[in-house]
Amino acid sequence: MNRSQGGFAVLIILWMLALLALIADRMIVVGRSEVRIADNLRMAAVAEAAADGAIFEGIYRLGVKGPGGWNIDGRDCHVSVGRENVLVRLEDESMKINLNAASAPLLQALLQQVGMPSGEAREVAARIVLRRTQVARPEVPLAGNFRTLGQLATVAGMSRGVMARLIPHLTLNDPGARAPGPLDRVVAAALREVPPAPVAKPAKPANPNQKNTITTRTFMIRALIGSPDAPLFERDAIISLNGNQSYRILSWQANGDV
Repeated sequence: MNRSQGGFAVLIILWMLALLALIADRMIVVGRSEVRIADNLRMAAVAEAAADGAIFEGIYRLGVKGPGGWNIDGRDCHVSVGRENVLVRLEDESMKINLNAASAPLLQALLQQVGMPSGEAREVAARIVLRRTQVARPEVPLAGNFRTLGQLATVAGMSRGVMARLIPHLTLNDPGARAPGPLDRVVAAALREVPPAPVAKPAKPANPNQKNTITTRTFMIRALIGSPDAPLFERDAIISLNGNQSYRILSWQANGDV
């Protein structure tokens, strides 16, 4: 083999070594990326399981009398589930306004209370009521009652900022019996402007000595992992609880569900 052939062989070997090094580097990068993805999936699964566990912890603590028991008062509580610290908040749904039942004037008053100008609030409230009364069809797929509060984003004129301030004061559920105590400031102000229509009193039991002592209450339990501003995972559950401490789950949603 002459000198030119030997030089060409060296070049081929160097080129093959460079190619192998490039392939190895690519495999390392892909491997690291897959490890990060798997780790993120594991963290998300752990956070979801911890949030779900905290929801049932909250339901249990509502039935505990005395020390260790919780009240539906909107205050933050903390629960340790495994290695996760979960922030839990219980909110009485009866303190909120039902999005699927409120009148246009009441919705307008509520929108104004969260910062929307009067004219815009009137138009958006009318669109919400129109959406509820429409029948779903191919050209209007989103019609009828709202199934989630996140669907407010589909209403024309509803900005993300207003929606974020509005949702904490809304519910989609029959709130049941209202707990004693003041309403939150925003709902109270809207109701002062537009009082709700009177509700018919339930019929008296046939036996005057028979009293209905079972009171049903509807509330939301919010379990949050991570920072409240940017949670790793958030679970919102709407629970109906009666005086016998039996409960029913009405809604079970994670953050991002619409």
